[in-house]
Parts: sequence; structure tokens; C-alpha cells
Amino acid sequence: MESLDPICGWQTLGRSSDLTWELPSWTPDYTLDQENAPAPLAPFDRRSSIYAAAGYDHRSKFQVRDELAHAEWRKLQTRGIWIDSIARLSNPGPEKEEFGTKAARWLLVLLSAQEFWKELTDDVQRSLDYICSVISKYSSYHYSTNRSTLEFKSPNKAPILSENKTLDAFTQTLLLGRLSSRDRLTKGDIDELFNMNPLVAFSTPEEGEHLDKFCHAFEEGLKRRRLLVTENGLIGSAPQTAEEGDILCVLYGCSVPVILRKFQDENFYEFVGECYLHGFMDAEAIALHIKGVLEEQEFVLM
Repeated sequence: MESLDPICGWQTLGRSSDLTWELPSWTPDYTLDQENAPAPLAPFDRRSSIYAAAGYDHRSKFQVRDELAHAEWRKLQTRGIWIDSIARLSNPGPEKEEFGTKAARWLLVLLSAQEFWKELTDDVQRSLDYICSVISKYSSYHYSTNRSTLEFKSPNKAPILSENKTLDAFTQTLLLGRLSSRDRLTKGDIDELFNMNPLVAFSTPEEGEHLDKFCHAFEEGLKRRRLLVTENGLIGSAPQTAEEGDILCVLYGCSVPVILRKFQDENFYEFVGECYLHGFMDAEAIALHIKGVLEEQEFVLM
């Protein structure tokens, strides 16, 4: 096995705590309904991932050291780069919460965590509010049972969104940095997303399909996920089982960052799940390690 992606993206909520199963945390629990899991970031099949958190060189492959080849199977010896720890998390929210409502809740959590990143300017605040107002319109369209009754009052000219790292991080996180499991999100996509007039868009079949694609991307990006803010002000999204204090790292052989939880008084870690961490989906951790900013270490998963 050269990739750790197969252990990512599985349903963990409701995972059995029955010790008779003796399943380590990194082993998927196939008794759980995968339909109730968040949309996975890493592909389960043999398709190439659209992310490259562990880069493209030897670190992109999981390698078992010879002396560990016959170690206890429950312990998965990995190497990777420690990035940060979770300082703030949004509440999971109700299962059937509309994505427009959840985006607004995520924004409130982001604003409440300003001690972990630079204070907002008025321009950025207005841009964040505008983004959530547009998402609310997409949400109303997506969940409406009678779209002919919808009335969207889009501004004659959309405001110019501030060029800001926090703004970009929040927008990308809402969508997991992608439009689908095969397409990464581009600046052109974002511009189109926040300048589209839904009233016009759903009146023509071609534009309607495009609008549905954006709505699906929001639903996949937000459903069964929680906004996270790290100690150093990074922004991302986590599975429902994440907790404040969990650590974020990139494991060699895994195309996306993961969340681990250290066992108390032991040098072992519980595998919580994959996560979206803005700014660390494309080998940025590897580059920072090469520069001496981040450290490599061993993580024994149990």
C-alpha cells in the first residue's frame, strides 16, 4: 500500500466503542452507513486525488519500514508534519440544516475567534456579510419546492470583494476548495459564483444546470462538517467528531491533511479523520518543512 487515502473519508460518527471489536481508529468501520458520512475529500477508488497535501515526491507515498513490517497490526507507524492544533470549532448543528443557515453560523464562529488571527477591517467584514447573503439566496433556491415563487433582488452591481487572506480562506473552506470531486475551485469560479443573478440563472436550462452545480458544491462542502480555526489562525473544516485541542498534520502518503488526537500520557494517536485546511492542500507543509518552519515526526496510530 503506497497511499493512506483509503483510511480517510469514512463515517466515524457512531463508531462502535465495543472493545471486543478491537478495531484501531485508523481502520474503517464498515458497519456504519457511509451515506451518513461527509462528502470525502480523498477518493476511495483508484482515481487520483485533486489534492496533494503530501506533495509529489517520495513523501506522497506511504512506506513501511522493514523493522516495522511485522509489528503489531493495530499500530500503524506513520511519518508526517505537524501543522497546528484546533482552537475553535463550530457546533455540528442539526442534520437537515440548510447550507445557507450553516454558512451564517460558521461566519459567527469565525468572527468570535478573532483573537487567533488579525482583526477584521470594515471592508472585509462587509465582504464576508455579502458572501453569506449570496449563499443564503443559493440555499433558498436549492431547497425551494416551488422555485417559481422565489424573488431574488440582486444588486445592480455586486460589491468588489476585498482581497484578503481570511476572506479567501473562508470562501474556499465553504466549498472545500472544489466545485466537485474532480474539479478544484478557481478564482473565475468564485467571481462567477458571487456575481450570478439566480433569478436569471434558473430561468434557462443551461444556466440552471450551472446554478445547481454551485448549490451541490455548497451542500457537499458544509454538510456534516464543522468550521475550525487553529491556534495560529488557519481556517478549515473538520468532521463532526473533531474536538478542540486535536492536532492537524500531513501524513506522508495521504493527499489531504488529517486530524489526530493524542492518547493521554501515551505517544500514540487516535485517527479522527481527514480535513480541509486552507493553505495546506497542495504541498505547502512540505515546503515549510524544507525551509525549517515545520517539523517532521512519527505518528503511531492506534
